[in-house]
Amino acid sequence: MGAIYPFPRRERESALSALPSIDGVPPPHDFDAESAVLGAILIKGVDSLNDISGLFEPEDLYSGFHQRVFAAIKAVNEKSLPIDVATVAIELNAGGGGSGQERHDLVMLTDAAPAVTRRAVVAYARGIREAAAARGLAWAMERFRLEIYHRTRPALEVAQDARQAATMAIDRLSHSGGTVTAKDALVSLAQTMTKPVVGVTTGFNSLNEWTNGFKSGELIVVGGRPGMGKTSLALWMAMQAAAAGVRALFISMEMDNGSLLKRAVCAMSRVPFWRLQRADLTPEGWGRVTQAAVDIQNHPLTLSDKSAQGVDEIRQKARDCEWGAKKERGPAQIVFVDHIGIMAGSRKSEKRSREQEVSEISRGLKSMAMDMGIPVVVLCQLQRDVAKGPNKRPQLHNLRESGAIEQDADVVIFAHREQYYEATADDGAELIVAKQRNGRTGTLPMRFERECMRFEEVRD
Repeated sequence: MGAIYPFPRRERESALSALPSIDGVPPPHDFDAESAVLGAILIKGVDSLNDISGLFEPEDLYSGFHQRVFAAIKAVNEKSLPIDVATVAIELNAGGGGSGQERHDLVMLTDAAPAVTRRAVVAYARGIREAAAARGLAWAMERFRLEIYHRTRPALEVAQDARQAATMAIDRLSHSGGTVTAKDALVSLAQTMTKPVVGVTTGFNSLNEWTNGFKSGELIVVGGRPGMGKTSLALWMAMQAAAAGVRALFISMEMDNGSLLKRAVCAMSRVPFWRLQRADLTPEGWGRVTQAAVDIQNHPLTLSDKSAQGVDEIRQKARDCEWGAKKERGPAQIVFVDHIGIMAGSRKSEKRSREQEVSEISRGLKSMAMDMGIPVVVLCQLQRDVAKGPNKRPQLHNLRESGAIEQDADVVIFAHREQYYEATADDGAELIVAKQRNGRTGTLPMRFERECMRFEEVRD
């Protein structure tokens, strides 16, 4: 589950249990709901425990006694013992608890439980989760306020942690845990099977046929050596998604927005980049450029060119952006990140190796895709070794800091141009689908128009 505040667990637990009342109002909690859930587990055993699995942890309970009881319940379950008053009391004794009063209170928890339905237990558990998130956020914000007043840390660091705490609280408060009945899942599956493209369009018909589009919760990796056209490929995908009415956020940490827009206009208008740079265009060329610029402006595509952005900052931007000429606000429906190798890690990872840091970033991007219910496309450089051997076509192990990226990715696509190494004028290119959890892998032939920085499908 993870805490919603970036401080040591022991410090959080002691502080949260001592949160003061404000104007006579205690911190958010529901003692009766906690009692009902624990009582139901003590009577109905592992079935009730499974019903609320993942919704809260012992430290999320307000009552210290309830925290100890739930920790003992989980310990009993991990030992594959039956969960009841007797086994939990023994576990409490083993943990240094289990006084006469606590044993009496343990029995009292079961009094109201027989009347609690299974659905009510889950509803109470979600209420416990919400109250815990609210308490955690309240404590974290109070901590940030004191740090700002006493200047114990730079204000920027405090602001970054405050944003992280708020973002994680939003995730926890808005995410119910992802449970769904088999009936509802089958209905959803039947609905998607009637659509030619289930997810967001990739911008290429052949790739859409293989992937069924980029789908919610997926982490898609676009890899390639420098000069292969990764940015051009991802930018085209973003533009095509936006042209289809999908709100697309393109995060660039290597290129400014002006350069990205020039590339986008060139790709859309098929005007050579060098001509646009020199403003050396025919009237017909200016007409195509103007129309492309108008189309891009009217589509829901947003660019962000700030360097060294981290997962939390990207997640925050994705939650609330301006879209299109009307500047309407709302969350992104697909996010592109260029590229993972220059993303900033969290401050807590300062003493880690870069590989460990990239692993954390990769998991963060996958979590972002899952939590927000959107596809996230991230670009990734390849190791230099791929250019040294006789076979220069990339493979999964060529991904730089590849371990976690390869594992976390749902889809891995390599942009490859053999002619790049041979310095020929041939425009041949390939999109290599090297990994796809729920679909085929293989190679799709393409053309790369270098002058206007655009990939095109090779039609039969």
